Amino acid sequence: SFFRSLCSSAYSFIHPTHPAHRSRPLALSPSRQTRAFLLGRPHPPALYLRRQMRLSRPVLSASLRAVMIAKSSRVLGLGGAPRPLVVPSVGPQRRWHHEEAAPTSGTPSRRTAAPHKVMATPPPPLRVVSAQQAAATLGAFIGVPDLQPAEPVAIPVEVLHSLLNQLQVDPELRDALFAHSAAITERYLGRDVYYRGLIEFSNVCVCDCSYCGIRKHQPQLQRYTMPIEEILEVADWAQENRYGSLMLQSGELRTPERMKYLTTAIQKIRERTVANDRQHGQGLGISLSVGELPEEDYQALYDAGAHRYLLRIESSNPELFRAMHPPSQTFENRLACLRSLKKIGYQVGTGVMIGLPGQTLRDLAQDLVFFREEGVDMIGMGPYIPAPGTPVAGMWKDAVDQSGREVKSIQMDLFELTTQMIALARVTMGNVNLAATTALQALNGSGRELALQRGANVLMPILTPTKYRSNYQLYEGKPCITDTATQCRSCLEMRVEVAGKSIAYGKWGDPKHHKEHLTLRQAPGGPRTATAPPVQPFVSQRRAYSTAAPKKAKKDSAATAAAIGSAAVPRINIGVFGLMNSGKSTLVNCITRQETSIVDSKPGTTADVKIALMEIHGLGPCKLFDTAGVDEEGTLGQKKLVKAQNVLKESDLALLVVDPARKPTAAQLATEESIVSLAHSRKVQLAVIYNCRKAQLANPTELNAKIAAMHAKYSAEAPAALLAMDLNAATSAEEIRTWLVKLLGQSSAVEPKPALPPRFLCREALIFLNIPMDAETPSGRLLRPQAQIQEQILRSFGTTIGYRMDLAAARSSDPAVREAERARFLNILKPLLTHPGPTLLVTDSQAMDIVHPWTLDKDGKPIVGITTFSIAMIQLQNNLELFVEGILAYKKLTNEGKVLIAEGCNHNLMTQNCDDISTGQLPRAIKKHAGPDVQIDHAFGREFPEMSPKRYDLAVHCGACMLDRQKQHARITDLKEANVPVTNYGLLLSYVQGPFALKRTLEPWGVTFDP
Repeated sequence: SFFRSLCSSAYSFIHPTHPAHRSRPLALSPSRQTRAFLLGRPHPPALYLRRQMRLSRPVLSASLRAVMIAKSSRVLGLGGAPRPLVVPSVGPQRRWHHEEAAPTSGTPSRRTAAPHKVMATPPPPLRVVSAQQAAATLGAFIGVPDLQPAEPVAIPVEVLHSLLNQLQVDPELRDALFAHSAAITERYLGRDVYYRGLIEFSNVCVCDCSYCGIRKHQPQLQRYTMPIEEILEVADWAQENRYGSLMLQSGELRTPERMKYLTTAIQKIRERTVANDRQHGQGLGISLSVGELPEEDYQALYDAGAHRYLLRIESSNPELFRAMHPPSQTFENRLACLRSLKKIGYQVGTGVMIGLPGQTLRDLAQDLVFFREEGVDMIGMGPYIPAPGTPVAGMWKDAVDQSGREVKSIQMDLFELTTQMIALARVTMGNVNLAATTALQALNGSGRELALQRGANVLMPILTPTKYRSNYQLYEGKPCITDTATQCRSCLEMRVEVAGKSIAYGKWGDPKHHKEHLTLRQAPGGPRTATAPPVQPFVSQRRAYSTAAPKKAKKDSAATAAAIGSAAVPRINIGVFGLMNSGKSTLVNCITRQETSIVDSKPGTTADVKIALMEIHGLGPCKLFDTAGVDEEGTLGQKKLVKAQNVLKESDLALLVVDPARKPTAAQLATEESIVSLAHSRKVQLAVIYNCRKAQLANPTELNAKIAAMHAKYSAEAPAALLAMDLNAATSAEEIRTWLVKLLGQSSAVEPKPALPPRFLCREALIFLNIPMDAETPSGRLLRPQAQIQEQILRSFGTTIGYRMDLAAARSSDPAVREAERARFLNILKPLLTHPGPTLLVTDSQAMDIVHPWTLDKDGKPIVGITTFSIAMIQLQNNLELFVEGILAYKKLTNEGKVLIAEGCNHNLMTQNCDDISTGQLPRAIKKHAGPDVQIDHAFGREFPEMSPKRYDLAVHCGACMLDRQKQHARITDLKEANVPVTNYGLLLSYVQGPFALKRTLEPWGVTFDP
């Protein structure tokens, strides 16, 4: 019985959805089938499969082995969850990829899935339904009893709503819908499947759609824009591989630079591919999906050579649309854009997400009517899959929790509902193009094949170079992000063939609907009565949201850790160092009372720095760093040592863990001594913890003598505290915490410093805060220096005036626009000019070119004192005088000089939409001053380049609002030791406006500047 089951599973595993699987009987008995399969001899199923799948005998054998492993682990009780079954990709390399798991037998709870994907066994084979039966069954429900086979029909919204309800509980009606949709597809479009080679050329986006994985404020996303030449290389590949069309997709960016980039790319693709198309001379068709633009921009792109445009409405319900988008993105504007595209002559595509929190089946029914009424030519619909870190992901999780259902069950329902919507779009519109979206495959390994069988006729193979794909994940678990274009093509060829379709190579595949709108019969209105109570999928019958703002997503663990561990919370940094297997991770686990780090006897288990945030009673907030062993050899070992040394530089306390039982080599001793020496040179408090084993503790006299001899070496330069204990003992955690409190006491407590001079932190003070915001400004919060200064003023009972300067208007070439912004600014500033108490204007550094001249009277004298947020941050770090000295180095900079611009965070760079300080304003100022050939390097985030004398003539650092005081101190010390002068964004941007401007910003701090 095991081998009979094995043969059956192997057959359905390799080809689960083909009609032959339902209707074609096996020619051999089960025992003979099994023997033939195991021996690799031809038999009807194997011959059929090899012909259809183009698999050689070794590949079939490999497939069979995978099935045998999974079967044996269950049937024979070998233990453990079975590994996911995999499908071999078609192609010369016969590469195995874990893109999709094969269906296996057993209960749903025992099925396994590929990593990061929700995979499922395909639904039970559909009943074979003739075209006549399908038309009769569907027609009877919608009130068109004489519905003809393969006849599309216009269905009113009430009927669609009733139909969607009934489809959830009526398998016979579901089969009829899919069969009727397939018949309509074959009638109007044949079996052809059209390719749109997808190039995701940029993930830069100015929109904050609450569901999107590349939204403006999506955390931890590296932004990119492909060079045009790289796009052309992809286009060449697509044409060589007979793709008929390309789809250029990106985040939304409405700037002249982006328009020039797009029109150039489109024109070059058309020119190049038309010239290379010697047979037909038509080149590649070009579709665009780049968001909402003014009508004149749409026209320019159309004139450049684009002829299709996809702009998803996401939901035709204005209320639901508003709940998922910020106020700046309106339903009305999205609709106007769709109609502008239609007017210009584009083939227009749109679509919706299925499964949004608060969405109802009535909404989906209305979406189908919307498609028909707007006359769209192409439709793309996919299940909603949460993108971690987005607000809607949190709303979706809350809704799942409230439903009491398993996520996998909900996602399978959404998959089925999405294919039902595809089939209904085909039935109600006839000759439109319908996409089998990649998101379907994310939920079901055979998702795109099933969509093709149920009415879809377009696939969009991903041609984006693999180096960019991980940063263009609109949702979690996006398939194919590691497959090359060639591998993707092989995989899709197999999928299309499995679906019983053929790829229309070399054809544009324009939707016939664009030229011919079918005249359809209208089904009678009024709701239909369901024959059973509807069993709803996750999409609800009743609305689950209100017109209030959408609920914010719960922070994920990474975001929470970032918030807790941000520079805004002063912490004591404790670094843990030592040789491999000395007990470093055991110590960290003792202190945190949890398995923070993996502990194993294998040397080198800790591969990178592990950070743990915690509160130690008696000390306050602490940050622990578990570092890799400093004695690992080779290139990787050297990288780990450098990481450990960088951690030590930013530590308040360095804990060196030593195993007294070890016999270190000379190289290990030298490495340990370098750690001790670095701690002393950087004035980091050093303590040594001797990790004593039970056997050693049994002979304390010998142990104490050995520790004393070792500790004398560690204390040669300066005294080092010590603690000897068994880190694995039950009482070790409490003993270590008590020892740390005694060791550090109150000496490491961080006293908050004033963010402004004391005279401005009083009841009588009136402070004007100028906070311009651009595309890179984070939503939902102020930057740290802005919030810190605001808070300290209010705590001192002072008064603030918050003002957002419109920098675009202030710098406008139109004098009227510029003067209007100046008048607004001076009007808001008036209270400061007459206020009897202390007054000060604090501005963002990038606005100094505006604020400085606008706060001078007609004689050039200041009307109010000014400084910058960035300078306030320098003063908080005790670096103001040092950074002022860096301006003198800037004055001496020449065209042969080298400059480092360092930014302490990894915020989204949107240089095409705003004038970024680090990559725009500062480089221009430096090159204008020193010369066009001055070398400028950039450093972003927590990593900082190794310093050496003469490496740079000047370093320009940001305000370091995202760095803690220890890390910033470590950077400044590195620069000092390398004799590299350093200044700051605010100081340099002030000085660029003239020495007098810089002098004004320093006066509130009592610092003089003599140019």
